[in-house]
Amino acid sequence: MGDPPPPARAGMTAATRRRVLQALAGSLLLPARGAAAMPRPLRVAAIDWAGAEAMLALGVVPVGLSDTRYYRERMGRSLLPEDVADIGPFWEVNMELLAELRPDVILASPSNIVAMPTLPEVAHIHAVPDAVPPEGRYALGAAILRDVAALLSREARAETLLAEAERAMGAAAEALARGPERPVFVLLPNGNGRSVIVYGRNSLPDAVLRRIGVRNAFNGRTNAAGVATIGVERLLAEPDALILMIDIPSARRRIDAAIAGSALWQALEPVRAGRMAFLPAFYPFGGVPSALGLAGELRARLSNPA
Repeated sequence: MGDPPPPARAGMTAATRRRVLQALAGSLLLPARGAAAMPRPLRVAAIDWAGAEAMLALGVVPVGLSDTRYYRERMGRSLLPEDVADIGPFWEVNMELLAELRPDVILASPSNIVAMPTLPEVAHIHAVPDAVPPEGRYALGAAILRDVAALLSREARAETLLAEAERAMGAAAEALARGPERPVFVLLPNGNGRSVIVYGRNSLPDAVLRRIGVRNAFNGRTNAAGVATIGVERLLAEPDALILMIDIPSARRRIDAAIAGSALWQALEPVRAGRMAFLPAFYPFGGVPSALGLAGELRARLSNPA
């Protein structure tokens, strides 16, 4: 249940990357600043959500986007206009509709390119960065923003957004430093009520927690996407924690019922103390705008944990 991490965000093998490079080599990629040489703004279709989020933050609306309804549900801060065409799911877009939109460029993750090798027949492909650098997933978000800004000739706007994000996170860290220390779990409950998917090292929630000076209550091993599945009993180790659950509306009723009917959940001190809440409209594999939204939610929740 829940959000499967987009394949590109979970890392790729060397063989897969070679296939991506071969696909790109045949797509006659536009140069990074190709927009300046064109007589009109680029028409960009986006399959990759982090790339689309960066576009919208830069003030550019895609002509088409994969799974627009679910995008609006999970990334509410991005303000996607209603007239953006839905080109289908990110793993198998509607090629006929995509071609009808006549995009100049398609923003895609490396895994999209591998899964749909005919994409270059529709338009030039721009591969959105997907490798998490040593600095963490927030740095990947910054790299995506700068990369998309270069494509759209919006570099100055990107740097302004990054500076604003740094100031906001610095202000959150300063405000939270004046209060009591409280670790935070960011997780996605499973419908069985016995286990959770928790976000740890190499995840966007962990990166944001670090930037605002808050300890992630989970420091165990994670997979390439920065998540781990653990039993609810592992949450007992942090009785002072704040538990923040990523809200998936389609699963909310089932999750509420599982938690209410679980003696183990009800025994957790954060639950008994009212330090448990849902995070609205948050996509854990997003970029800088998603990180900034999460930082604001964390600041608000930690300032008033009950």
